[in-house]
Amino acid sequence: MKKIASFIKFLFLISVVSIGIFFSKSVFCSDKNEVKNNSQHKDYNLSPVIKKILPSVVRVITDFSNFYHGYCYDSSYQHKTDILSSSCTRFSKYNDHILKNLMSIKKVNPTIITNAQSSKLGSGIIIDSEKSYVITNYHVISHASKIVVSLTDGKEYEAKIIGKNRKFDLALLQLINAKDLPSIKISSSDNLNVGDPVFAIGSPYNLKNSVTLGIISYLERIVNSRSIFDNFIQTDAAINHGNSGGPLFNIKGELIGINTSMISSSVESGNIGLGFSIPSNSVIRFVKNILKYGKINFGRLGISVSTLSKSSIDELKLPLKKSAVVVNFVNKNSAAEISGIKVGDIIVSADNKDIEDSYSLRRILINYSADDTLALKIFRDDSYYDISLELKSYNPDSVYSGSLHYKLQGAVVSTYNREKLLKDIENKKIEKFYLPDVEGVRINRLLEKSFIKRAGLLKNDIIVEANMKPVKDIKTLKEALSTNENIIVLKIIRYNKLLFKII
Repeated sequence: MKKIASFIKFLFLISVVSIGIFFSKSVFCSDKNEVKNNSQHKDYNLSPVIKKILPSVVRVITDFSNFYHGYCYDSSYQHKTDILSSSCTRFSKYNDHILKNLMSIKKVNPTIITNAQSSKLGSGIIIDSEKSYVITNYHVISHASKIVVSLTDGKEYEAKIIGKNRKFDLALLQLINAKDLPSIKISSSDNLNVGDPVFAIGSPYNLKNSVTLGIISYLERIVNSRSIFDNFIQTDAAINHGNSGGPLFNIKGELIGINTSMISSSVESGNIGLGFSIPSNSVIRFVKNILKYGKINFGRLGISVSTLSKSSIDELKLPLKKSAVVVNFVNKNSAAEISGIKVGDIIVSADNKDIEDSYSLRRILINYSADDTLALKIFRDDSYYDISLELKSYNPDSVYSGSLHYKLQGAVVSTYNREKLLKDIENKKIEKFYLPDVEGVRINRLLEKSFIKRAGLLKNDIIVEANMKPVKDIKTLKEALSTNENIIVLKIIRYNKLLFKII
């Protein structure tokens, strides 16, 4: 009986082991097939996605001209007419009289007037097939005399600029006489995460339709700590010269950014794994502003603030966990004053994001336009308050003249306000010479060696007409200057005398 019982136990053990081996093989085979199926998952095959969106990626070719006298000057010869600091330079053709003065001292070797034709190459993306809109970088089309957009199929169209902004480094173009264009879907950049797979398409070194793959390395990257416009997507997808203005896509083929720059060891070097893209949400806001206002119309709170550090908060025994900003000044009739914000209020958050310094508040505000509503949380009198306010547009009293036209670089100008200036002047003789009863734009200050100074303009000159159009303020001056790219005709008042200047 004992032998029979032992034999039955042996058979039972053999059966259990056999069943275990059978199921383990089944599970192993099931897992193996699952891995095999996952490796062939459609989401990881980019070919269909790229084939679909590739026709919407374009090359942007811009032509521009540089007119100049070429000459070299012997800087060892000192003379009162010497206006040069370097030994060899270029000068505008509109300053012939200065060139003649330099030639008179026989230390200048002039060459012929040269029309240097140059061109730039970048990339872009079609975002609206019906209206033929293309997004690219500002630096790709800056100072362009002609813009040509080349499609994937070889068709070329001349393009005009609908709007541009240097600080955002974005430009909106419209293709002339283009029809039935492809376009892409734009995805919100708020949904991105570090580690997400992405790919870029462009024309690096004129190698069109080049695709590079990588991941998102970092979000909200600040490259220039002084710029409040830095809010880049950092990626290790290769971005090289010629990729500027081109698209960055998520794995679904949706636009999530516009490639704008790279970091390399030198100008000639290529990508070293650090590329930067403007987030799609910033692109959307840019386009909406351009189409609605014709420019970037930032929303303004109308306050000045300073950082309240954590150490100061602890010293004042305030119940705040982090640093914040305190309101120092509130402008009259501003969005802040209308909403009830007071001097001494502590702003803790904006747009549901912590505000730890004045820089972080400005970075949030650049995402808002005039008439947008902004949510703030403030601390006042030991209590928290939620404030919702409508931002206002910004009408600057003064601007850098180079932002109005590249030939006016080197000065600060403002809308001429006779009444305001009268308050600062007691001498009626000065009033007679400097404060005529006119409308225009006044030159407040200028650099000594600036282009605008060399062109013959002086401090306190009042521009009353530009390119044969009357000037009432900065806005009308900018509109008048935009009618001609290469030459400016100004009518100015100086010491109550009317003068013409051609630049």
